Amino acid sequence: TASGRILHAQDELRSSGTLVIEGNVNIDAGTLFVDSSSSRVGIGTLSPDGILHLDNDTADTILVLEKDVATTAEIVFHNAGSQAGQIQLDSSEHLTIENDTESSDIIFTVNRSGSPNLSLLTLDSSAAELLIEGNIGFVGGTARTIAVGTSGVGVAGSNLSIAGGVAGTSPSNLNGGDVLIDGGAKVNSGADGDVLLATTRGLVGVGTTTPTELLEVAGTASGRVVYATDSLRSSGTLVWETSASGASLWV
Repeated sequence: TASGRILHAQDELRSSGTLVIEGNVNIDAGTLFVDSSSSRVGIGTLSPDGILHLDNDTADTILVLEKDVATTAEIVFHNAGSQAGQIQLDSSEHLTIENDTESSDIIFTVNRSGSPNLSLLTLDSSAAELLIEGNIGFVGGTARTIAVGTSGVGVAGSNLSIAGGVAGTSPSNLNGGDVLIDGGAKVNSGADGDVLLATTRGLVGVGTTTPTELLEVAGTASGRVVYATDSLRSSGTLVWETSASGASLWV
């Protein structure tokens, strides 16, 4: 056993058994620092604020988890000794965020001051996709907007497409998914929410991608009441069923 207030080794300090250090550990002026009073470890800092604190001074601080081909790299979170969640780069190089706790959520929060954004980007913007298995919900009492971002100078705006699900591959006949747009349901004596099309900017086409009128229907339009403020026109035949069918016509 060797002990002393200062134990100095010119080249290296080794122990064939257990090397016990009581008190703080400071290696290479803060390259690795152990604060014994708070049980915290600092890498690049002498004042760690958490159980592990990394600080690369004025340079970028980068934490690297290295993996080999066909292996995974993971950060695993435990709750009372049991795995509760993980962030994983799997063997196929897919990055997944997983919550293993039943009935608990994965929540992304951005600072609400100013104009915060949560951006999902890919290096190849033409192949960018957001795939969701389940529902999308918006909370809060204020208006929420889904919009395609502003294009660059001299670049036309991008389209926003909403489509039902495509049927899977099968030898049998399968239906595609519908697109349902519905207003919010009322509570007690309140009013149900409406479905509104902001037609002040552009035209609306049903069955056509090149409408020439404010509302153009390429096909058959029918209803219990069809109302037009100024005129009701048809480029084909306008059919009115007689009163025998319970229909009426006011001119």
